[in-house]
Amino acid sequence: MTYWQKLLMPAMTEAMLQGGLAEFGGPVVRAADVSGVRPAELVRAYGLAGEGLVFPESPEYVDVLLFEQRPLMRFETPSDIGERPWPTYESGFLRAPVRAPIWNLARTRVPSGSTIQRLYADGRTEQLTALGSSAKGWTGATGYFPPLHVVGPRAKWRGHDLPADFLPNNQPGVELVWIGDDGAPDGFEQIRPMIHRRLAPFSECDEIFEVVITASYHGVPVRVLQRAGDEALLLLENPTWDHVQELQPGPVEPGYFELTVPSAELESVRSVANVWTPDRGPLTE
Repeated sequence: MTYWQKLLMPAMTEAMLQGGLAEFGGPVVRAADVSGVRPAELVRAYGLAGEGLVFPESPEYVDVLLFEQRPLMRFETPSDIGERPWPTYESGFLRAPVRAPIWNLARTRVPSGSTIQRLYADGRTEQLTALGSSAKGWTGATGYFPPLHVVGPRAKWRGHDLPADFLPNNQPGVELVWIGDDGAPDGFEQIRPMIHRRLAPFSECDEIFEVVITASYHGVPVRVLQRAGDEALLLLENPTWDHVQELQPGPVEPGYFELTVPSAELESVRSVANVWTPDRGPLTE
C-alpha cells in the first residue's frame, strides 16, 4: 500500500478541524520521498514561501495530510498548462532543495484512517486528528461535513446508490453511508444525527464506482461537485488568471477555485462513471 502526503493550506486545516471537511485533491507526493523534510524546505520546494505567498520563509510548523492510496483515486502527472501566477510543477518535481516527484490528485473524499500531522521546525511531529471514516468524521473536529458532493467512491447496494468508503488496511469491503433519518435499511447503524452506516463486503455491492461530471461555464472547463436545486457547485479546471478575475471564484488553494452558479448556465455537461471491481485492483499504483 502506497502512502501519500499533501501539504495543507492553513485554511484547509481549519476547514477540516472545525468544519469537518473531508474532501481534497491537488498536488501530492509520496510520503517516503519527503520523510524528514523540515517545514522551511517543504514550503520552498512547493514555491509557496515568501512575502505575499501562503507561508513565511521559515514557518514554525506546517500541516500535512497523510493518506493511503485507495482504488478509484486518479493521479496525473503535471503538464505544462502555460504561465500561471501560482506553481504548476510542470517539470513533474518539487523545486530545490527537495526535488521529489509530484502528482495532481483529482478531487476525492479523504479515505478513512488518514491523519493530519503538524510538522514543527525543530523536527517534532504532532498528530492533530484522524479520520474515522466518512460517517464518523474527524476525531475531535467541532463540525461534520457529510459525503454529499459528487466526488469519491460510491456503491450500488440492493437498489440504492450510496457514498462508499474503502476500508483501511486492504480489508475487502466498504463502509456504506445513508444520509437522512427516513428509510434507513435494516443493518445500518446510526453514527450521528441523520448519518447511518453499514460495513459491507465487496460481494454485497453490485458495483463500486466514481461519477465524474464535467461541463463548461462561460467557456471555462469545470468539474461539477454538487447540484442542489437550481444551483451547482463547480471546481474550475486549470483556469487562467483571466478566468479567475472574470468569474471571481473562491480560492481553495493556489490554482484551485470553487464557484456556485445557476445550473441552467452550464454547457456541455458530461457524466462518466469510473467502475472498479475487486479483481481489477487499484486504478493507479
